[in-house]
Amino acid sequence: MNIAVVSTRQSTALTHATVRRAVAAEPTARVSVLDVDGSYPPGGIWANPDLGAAARLMLSVIDEPEVAAARGARAAADIAILHSPAAAGARIAAVLAESAPRRRARSRIALTARLEKVARRARATLR
Repeated sequence: MNIAVVSTRQSTALTHATVRRAVAAEPTARVSVLDVDGSYPPGGIWANPDLGAAARLMLSVIDEPEVAAARGARAAADIAILHSPAAAGARIAAVLAESAPRRRARSRIALTARLEKVARRARATLR
């Protein structure tokens, strides 16, 4: 799907909607989110887009379909590479490798605590 993305130039959207993949309107204001269903974190901020700029960007997608399709194709290619099962697996493996020493230390501490508890019970039983 080579679909063009029009977004507001704000935080998380910019992680995915880069200039290479999308067009983004500048926000006119950042306002607190009125969260009615728990979808946003407490204290969340919403970026109100410049509606005139957003409209111009939307029209550019219609007026220049080849440019929009090329952006969409780049986005699709990037997603296929950056978010493929192999890429996701590599990120997960890196996180697990980085956290392995901490996880092993916690396991040893937990095992030691359990063994000490069993030993106390055994000693109490033998008395």
